[in-house]
Amino acid sequence: KVDLEIDNAGKTISLFSQEHCKGAGVYWADEAVTLQYKKQPSRAPIGSNLKKKDPNQIDMPIVAAELDGEVVSVLFDTGATYSVIDIDHAKRKFGLSPVSPGVKPSGQFYVANGGLVDSYSYTFNSLTIAGIKFENVPVRIAKLEGSKMLLGMNELKHLRIYFASKDGMIHITAADAGRARQ
Repeated sequence: KVDLEIDNAGKTISLFSQEHCKGAGVYWADEAVTLQYKKQPSRAPIGSNLKKKDPNQIDMPIVAAELDGEVVSVLFDTGATYSVIDIDHAKRKFGLSPVSPGVKPSGQFYVANGGLVDSYSYTFNSLTIAGIKFENVPVRIAKLEGSKMLLGMNELKHLRIYFASKDGMIHITAADAGRARQ
């Protein structure tokens, strides 16, 4: 029951009380992008024997983004090194498959449920989240369970992020953003 700040430039993670005014959180910069995220129900922790969700588990922060001009739902995933798009979603939205031009095998990796999956790499021209634009975005294509796309640390490392989970908001600035000098 806390808010979470990830300061990638300062290489720190901070926890804050949720007892604050709605929209509060960004104390390090004059401006920030604020995203309202769709609160998906939390699940029992991965690998646990729990049948019910853990009430202390944080709701998954899923937001709308544009990937090469197509609207996609993106889950902020600080546990993922790379951004990943589900292989079936990549085929439906972008016509991409393991044999498409520009798609290359990139080995295997473990997904959240502990399974090992084959992955492929592809570089998208752009990814835009609420006006924040990433260019030449390397994305892994693999079979995901429950998510269409994960935004991994390869992109998140360029941001400073404040997750206000009680409010269902994510406040974002550039990792090195600061306040204007007076």
